[in-house]
Amino acid sequence: MRAKLGLEQSTGDPWYRGHPQMKWKLVPSLYRCEVEPEYEREILRDFKIALSSDHSFLTSSEIDWLFIAQHHGLPTRILDWTVNPLVALFFVVEDFENQDDGCVVALDPWTLNRASADWQSVPTSDNELMSEYTLDLKTTKVQRTPKARQPMAFRPRSPFKRSTAQGGVFTIHGSDRTPLENLPFKGIEMQRVVIEGSSKYAIVRQLNELAINKGALFGSPDAIATSIRFRYSKKQLAYLSSASSKSHPVR
Repeated sequence: MRAKLGLEQSTGDPWYRGHPQMKWKLVPSLYRCEVEPEYEREILRDFKIALSSDHSFLTSSEIDWLFIAQHHGLPTRILDWTVNPLVALFFVVEDFENQDDGCVVALDPWTLNRASADWQSVPTSDNELMSEYTLDLKTTKVQRTPKARQPMAFRPRSPFKRSTAQGGVFTIHGSDRTPLENLPFKGIEMQRVVIEGSSKYAIVRQLNELAINKGALFGSPDAIATSIRFRYSKKQLAYLSSASSKSHPVR
């Protein structure tokens, strides 16, 4: 994949994102959900008010609040990526009952930033440019859209535990709602690898053997419980039994 993206002699790594369905576009949840993007300010405000009693969030910056919202299911302009292709693959095959073909998307973030803003780097989220992608909730002037228009790639300056476990990096859209794959710029290096729906369960098993599972990637009690449930599921035990010899029983 590095070769296909022209990164053979680069110190930079591709970024990966897993889609369980091929038809999914590279557009963030705020631009494809039931909430009108004009209400981004309100949903972030209400979210912050609801968590105001949790002292662990008191020092959070506006970009941190975007990450917190993203990781708890609120629609944002963020797209999550990972530097680990196996993590991206997990998100393709996690729902293995869905037999639709999926894909792993590989992106060279440096080419995205050059095309979008003539930037020669992938800055961290504490860069001053990041402020153009956040809404100022403290001003009396109601800001409905970010100053930035085109999407950019950033690396998290202070990643959350879950983000660290997943090798998390991100792109963030500005006011332009165009999917990344449809941007009218030349030079953005991007590749898709198709994952056949019929192979999803076999891949889930193989990833689980490499400790790439929901428990390891999310770390929450619910996620750990899901991983344990999979490990002892009838389907998984039946597979292990059929693959084991009589002298090597399932434990």
